[in-house]
Amino acid sequence: MREITAGELSKILKEHKNWISTYEEEGKHADLSGAYLSNADLSDACLEGVEGLTKASLIEKPSKVVINREKVIKDNFIIGG
Repeated sequence: MREITAGELSKILKEHKNWISTYEEEGKHADLSGAYLSNADLSDACLEGVEGLTKASLIEKPSKVVINREKVIKDNFIIGG
């Protein structure tokens, strides 16, 4: 797993949101493969099309999920894949 600071994650997700909103003309497609995200707050993040979420660590312990589970399921992402 690779560690990503809150600042790095914020920048990655901002670039990704720009990439989505400009139909891939600007910004950068996010790839979070192998990222350790168990302490990340993804509640307002645009996760549409983010690569590698099934290979990222989103939970530390089953009792400590830090993202909105309903939103993730609704967006067809798998938690803790």
